Amino acid sequence: KMQPGMWEYTMKMEMQGMPFAMPPQTFQRCMTQQDVDKGDYSSNPRDTKSKCEVKNMKRDPGKVSYDVVCNGERKMTGHYDFTLGTTSMSGGGTMDMGGGQSMEQDFSAKRVGDCK
Repeated sequence: KMQPGMWEYTMKMEMQGMPFAMPPQTFQRCMTQQDVDKGDYSSNPRDTKSKCEVKNMKRDPGKVSYDVVCNGERKMTGHYDFTLGTTSMSGGGTMDMGGGQSMEQDFSAKRVGDCK
C-alpha cells in the first residue's frame, strides 16, 4: 500500500496530431490515508474543471487499474494502469477526448515527506 504524505508527480502528455511534445508537468499533492484507501492516486488537485469520476477500479497487490469518465467542459473517457510501491508509483493511460482526439499520459511519482 502507498504511504500517505506529500507526493511529487511528474506527468508527461502527448496529444494525437500535435506537432511537438508538451513539456512534462510537475506538481505536489498531499495524499491522505482516505485517498490511499479509496485509490485516488493520480488526480491533479489543480484540475477542477474536468469533473472526472473513477469507475471499474481493479486492485491487485502492487497494481491498480480503472476507467475515468469526465463530464466537465469537455466530455472524455479513459483507462489507466498503475504499478504502486509504498513510496513510488508509475503508470498511465489514454483519454479519448472526443472528435477523434486522444491524449496519452504517463505518470511517475515519489513520496517526498509528510504533508505540511
